[in-house]
Amino acid sequence: RPTAAAAGGASASGAGRPTPRAPACSSAKGMAQELAERGTALLERHRRAAEEEGSEEDVRRARQLFEQALQQDLANEAALLGLGDMLDLGLGGPRDAARASQCYLNARLQGSQLAQVKLCLQGLDKFAALLRTGAIEEGRKDAF
Repeated sequence: RPTAAAAGGASASGAGRPTPRAPACSSAKGMAQELAERGTALLERHRRAAEEEGSEEDVRRARQLFEQALQQDLANEAALLGLGDMLDLGLGGPRDAARASQCYLNARLQGSQLAQVKLCLQGLDKFAALLRTGAIEEGRKDAF
């Protein structure tokens, strides 16, 4: 017969209070979602922080959490978008636009409209870079 403490009731030393329990994740997807949410919170805290506050540790930790979430669930939209943003901006590690695009594409395949927007913005950024390069080269030709 289970005791009250084993059933989530009062513990013998708790004088009628329920025994606190750590939140249990029922699946790898649940664990991935929890990791992604923690990563998102750290990334948002970094975005709100002033540069002088030095939230670099938050950024590194957020990137780790997103990567851990994706190890648990490759289709986790929050982790795909968060890691994609970090890779695209070079936060918490080197910038990797190609890998960011992969994250956004995978999130888009999960139905994320935000990922579609991010893919379009990446395309516009590449187009703008080509235009800038062309204008600089054209300016050099005109200078000679």
